[in-house]
Amino acid sequence: MDRKKKKSFLIVGLGRFGTALCEKLANLGQNVIGIDSMPGPVMELSDKIAVAAQLDVTDESSLRKIGATQVDVAVVTIGEAVEHSILCTSLLVDMGVPVVVARASNKLHAKVLERVGAHKVISPEWDMGSRIGELLEIRRIRRGVKVAGAHLIRRQQTVLHEQVHVDQIRVARRRREALVRRVAEAG
Repeated sequence: MDRKKKKSFLIVGLGRFGTALCEKLANLGQNVIGIDSMPGPVMELSDKIAVAAQLDVTDESSLRKIGATQVDVAVVTIGEAVEHSILCTSLLVDMGVPVVVARASNKLHAKVLERVGAHKVISPEWDMGSRIGELLEIRRIRRGVKVAGAHLIRRQQTVLHEQVHVDQIRVARRRREALVRRVAEAG
């Protein structure tokens, strides 16, 4: 039986987004270390993840002691404390964490996170708003528009590589479903 290797994740910032991420990863069987500067969220997660600790996320020594250099992925979910987010991201990159994902609260924050070396910058509020907008549009299309005599069921975009994108549209027609794929090279 082929089993996926269990990965270890460091989640920095245990607000709603960080807590949800910790719980999901733990439920998926991954090793999760969650840290925050506030005691409340740490106590709430202490029984749900491998390690939950309260510490200064801008202190390199504390990050090393908690095991930051041993994780596969670090996710800095701090959104509003921009200075702490940037400093922590920079420290994790400098310590050699293989993948550092950082949450940005605005475009300038995202630009700075990229400059300090974050491997991936995310904006959960923007991303989710965009997804919800697409879902609402797809529902509108599904209710009112027929595509070549069929109803549009679902559109899914997948990025296989930085240069290759795949669009999939599932179409139902008289109880049969067809899959239409379009592969496009970016650029």
